[in-house]
Amino acid sequence: SASKSSTLKRVLFCCRFAGFPCRYARHQADNLAKLRFEFLSVFELIAQILCAVEKIKSSNALDNTQILRVVIALATILF
Repeated sequence: SASKSSTLKRVLFCCRFAGFPCRYARHQADNLAKLRFEFLSVFELIAQILCAVEKIKSSNALDNTQILRVVIALATILF
């Protein structure tokens, strides 16, 4: 479907932007795009959060403790 295709493209872009190897990014994007439609927005959000954390880690802007705090705070908000 069009929604699945656009989601695949967005997640793939996010993963590639975060620096994941192409093959891994494509695999993750395919997995997320195959999920059921009603859960899609939650998984997109999780993918965006994980990509953002990877980007922050790669720029060495935060140490591991700070990254863990960000992830815990986001998980608390989501769930």
